[in-house]
Amino acid sequence: MTENNRRARILATGSYVPEFALTNEALCRMVDTSDEWIRERTGIRERRINPNLSNREMASTAAKRALEMSGLSPLDLDMIICSTITNDNYTPSLACYVQGDLGASNAFAFDINAGCSGFVYAMENASAFISSSRPNAKAVNHVLIVCSENLSRITDYTDRSSCVLFGDGAGAVIVGADEVGVLASYMRADGKGANSIVAPALTAATVTEDGRVETAPPVEKPGLVMNGREVYRFAVRAVPEAFEAGLKLAGLTADQLDYAILHQANLRIINAVIDRLGLDPAKVPFTIDRYGNTSSACIPVLLDEMNRSGKLKRGDKLAIAGFGSGLTYGVIVTEW
Repeated sequence: MTENNRRARILATGSYVPEFALTNEALCRMVDTSDEWIRERTGIRERRINPNLSNREMASTAAKRALEMSGLSPLDLDMIICSTITNDNYTPSLACYVQGDLGASNAFAFDINAGCSGFVYAMENASAFISSSRPNAKAVNHVLIVCSENLSRITDYTDRSSCVLFGDGAGAVIVGADEVGVLASYMRADGKGANSIVAPALTAATVTEDGRVETAPPVEKPGLVMNGREVYRFAVRAVPEAFEAGLKLAGLTADQLDYAILHQANLRIINAVIDRLGLDPAKVPFTIDRYGNTSSACIPVLLDEMNRSGKLKRGDKLAIAGFGSGLTYGVIVTEW
């Protein structure tokens, strides 16, 4: 392997999914809805809720499982990227906590906030660092990506349009330098639609008449607010665009893919994308029925399940699509 053909390849996977399942039946006792209504509109039967662990604990658990599979030492990690919209603290970053929990003292660490596109955005960053030759900089050979989301902590369980969608979980991958791996990528954002998915966090400080500043009152329950209709329109437009562009850059066609891995937002969106791209449904696995939408954790959790069950083979071609708040979207085309 030379500097000119270094690619980022997923070497190992890990995940953590809480034990407690919030079923549709239980939701019907919380808001005015029905199992039939939820299944028809989302495809979800249940979602996992984490009442006890911090986001840090979920993230570190998934990370340790991926590290164990890889056979690497924590000291082999050069870089840690965490994706979350539900960090336990505004600062420090989740990635720094994970670095400390693992003892990965050789790695630099940072978070990204790209919503449900967090995994593909993190993969793009990892690929860029691994593939690049940077003068007077240490080579990046191994990157840990962790996507961890405690969405139950920002979900409004009085809003039936959104509370049926979200669950908690964490997924992780170890990405390493190899001669095979990421073949192409296509990353985009549409900030004009940013208000389509919002979870407010801070309120403005109060300035008094005599020139003092008073501490802003805390936001007790921010609540995630989503315009479902606009998000659906965005997803069914943006995902096919990104898929087609990514495949073209990779020199592949849809029928050459072994799997199309989509963010698990909603089964109606997944089916709409399948129809628009003419994908083979057998090549589009999903976990939305069991876990709901876990934002950036959806894709790495799904990859870990597929990997541990033996469905992913060396040389498989995957197109991995993320889309979500921002509005962000993108596709990574990679060889397993």
